[in-house]
Amino acid sequence: MAPKKNLYKFHYGSQLPVTETRSQKTARLKFAKRTAAEVGRHLQEKNHRERGSDEHRDPEDSQAAPFETAPEHEFNQLGLNDSSPWEDTEEIMDDEDAATLARIRSLHQQLIQQQQNRNWKDLTGVLFPVYLHLKKITGNWTLPCHFQNFSSLVCSCTAEMHTSREMDLVDLMGQMRVKFTFCRCTPDPVHLLANGYLASTPIFPQTAFSLRLLNFYDLLWNICNSHVTPFTKVLQRWNESISGRLCAKKTSKPRQLRRNLSASVDIYRTLKSMERNFFQTITSKNKQDILAQRSCPACFGVSHIVPNQPPSADTNNQTNTTNSTSNNTSPAQPLNSSNTTRTRSPDNTHTSDQGVDKRTPPPSPHAHAPAPPKGACN
Repeated sequence: MAPKKNLYKFHYGSQLPVTETRSQKTARLKFAKRTAAEVGRHLQEKNHRERGSDEHRDPEDSQAAPFETAPEHEFNQLGLNDSSPWEDTEEIMDDEDAATLARIRSLHQQLIQQQQNRNWKDLTGVLFPVYLHLKKITGNWTLPCHFQNFSSLVCSCTAEMHTSREMDLVDLMGQMRVKFTFCRCTPDPVHLLANGYLASTPIFPQTAFSLRLLNFYDLLWNICNSHVTPFTKVLQRWNESISGRLCAKKTSKPRQLRRNLSASVDIYRTLKSMERNFFQTITSKNKQDILAQRSCPACFGVSHIVPNQPPSADTNNQTNTTNSTSNNTSPAQPLNSSNTTRTRSPDNTHTSDQGVDKRTPPPSPHAHAPAPPKGACN
């Protein structure tokens, strides 16, 4: 086997792969840029000092020792601009690796959602009775006291045990970022509910929406089928025109409240469903009563005919009309063209069978016999 002529490619290919992360790469490049700037500034100051000292030299010294300029690439002695043997290449994945990564991310999000659902399920046992009690006091959050602080009903801690943090509170008529007070004995969503707001996360909430807003959106969704995304955009623009913009932390960009509003709407509907099932269970004695409350009134059960029920007026009218029609079309009085044409009687009056009241009983057989004269005896 002939020896390889170019061994550089062999050794370059045998190097270890790059194990540097993106954050490490960013930090390394930033440090290299800052170092190059500092070294360049230092060299510029050094050259400026040397030029100033040369101006004060004697002409003889300058002729004897001519000025030696700094090398053009002196700061490259540190190796900052040299081409590195390591190359940063993007990670190229095939279809199988991409599908595996997508499944891993989907599983990760699914686990997060399941844990959040378990947290909400553990919290609804405490949240539901407070919701029923405050709904009765505030008239479903429509009375003027709907934003009153009812924390004393759910907590009896002293002021030393209270903690406060910033909360973004969103209502139908404004939004604000305030310092909200919590305690250790009561969950944070319960404190928010006692003030008329419903949290968007079960643990350490940072955003809450008013019950008045959630009630309005639920009614709007049932009638107009309004989606969360356009409603959130409209609400955000409306509130920004009234009370200002809610920005993300340490930035000047507006917050995206779609996911928070969707989570609050879900827990609000869960509380309403629990309330409906609760009252149906209390007011129903058996399964048939529960089925009657949950089913459509027109579709539930079997309608039984009452035998002694008198017929209605509409039924009598339909029966008389049917009898009259059957009598007019009986074989004794066949329906011919003379019954439907208009004729003139001797007294110049129009007669027609259509003018006869069909509800009158049919004439007797003796009605066509000639009447006896007045002076005749029986």
